[in-house]
Amino acid sequence: MIAVVGVALAAPLTALMLGIRNFSSKPRVSSPDTSGLRLALEQAAEKSWHPPEAISDGRAIFLLSSSANASEARRAAEHSARKYQGVVLSSQAGQQSGERLLVRIPEANANLFESETLRNFTESQRGSPQGESRLYEFLFPAP
Repeated sequence: MIAVVGVALAAPLTALMLGIRNFSSKPRVSSPDTSGLRLALEQAAEKSWHPPEAISDGRAIFLLSSSANASEARRAAEHSARKYQGVVLSSQAGQQSGERLLVRIPEANANLFESETLRNFTESQRGSPQGESRLYEFLFPAP
């Protein structure tokens, strides 16, 4: 009778042991195949993403022709801009790059500003009038 009970319990006990072992062990999951998703994303990027274009705000860019008189040329450009009702913004472009000076002058005063200021600079990008004003960018070398 003990043998019959042992044989009768052997099957459920074996199933219970295998179930516990499978439940407690980490599942073996393989990583999904993402090559199709990767290809679709690369194709979408090629179709819709374009390299950035140059700023087309009509600004004229000028480089200081001689770095010997950089601070004097900067002060003269600021003074001339304010004299002709212009707006001046300055920023440090970086320690190696020097300084940038953005100037917006009303179109009516632009020729006077140019004749007074631009003799110390060389033009690196040609600008165009934007509405009723002109935008200039002056680049000064690092000291």
